[in-house]
Amino acid sequence: KECSCPRDPYEARRQNRPMRVDEINDKKEFNKIADQLEVLYHARPEDKYLLVSGLIERGDIVAVVGSSTSDAPAIKKADVGIATTIKGTEVARSAADVLILDDSMLSVVKAVIHSRNMVDSMKKFIQFEITAISVISICTVISSALIKQTVFRPLQLLWIGAFTGTICAFSLSREYPDQELYRSKPRSDRVGLVSSVISFLLVLI
Repeated sequence: KECSCPRDPYEARRQNRPMRVDEINDKKEFNKIADQLEVLYHARPEDKYLLVSGLIERGDIVAVVGSSTSDAPAIKKADVGIATTIKGTEVARSAADVLILDDSMLSVVKAVIHSRNMVDSMKKFIQFEITAISVISICTVISSALIKQTVFRPLQLLWIGAFTGTICAFSLSREYPDQELYRSKPRSDRVGLVSSVISFLLVLI
């Protein structure tokens, strides 16, 4: 018997009912079919939702672009749901995370590249700031231990931090996306913005 429970967590809380969890029964057969798929044309809404659920279940990052009401369940289920604004229905737009204003797939590609570039710039900025703070901290500790006097005063530290942070942020904001970003694989949502090494340095500093 098919469960009538809501698939959306917000709707489940509103109705005070358990959320429906869809799983693939035969994962081996699904992987064999999914790996051979290149184009899915005129598919039923259930098939779209099944494909998205199975890909997410095996750990893939899934984005769905749709415009019709039948696309809404798959758009809502995907990691990134994208709907067209001009030809898209209200149901599809309300289920989406991102709206394409000009209904062009080129806009989706540009959005992905600039999003990856933004994440890459944030990582570079964090690494730069940690390097600068580490050098200042080491100089302060060594000078205090050897000559019993700090090299930087509090006001100087504020100026150094503000100046280096502003210059670094401005230069990274003007950096154009690298060609390698086009060929890089999607970043998993389980991977944080900072690595374990950087997290250790942050705690240490």
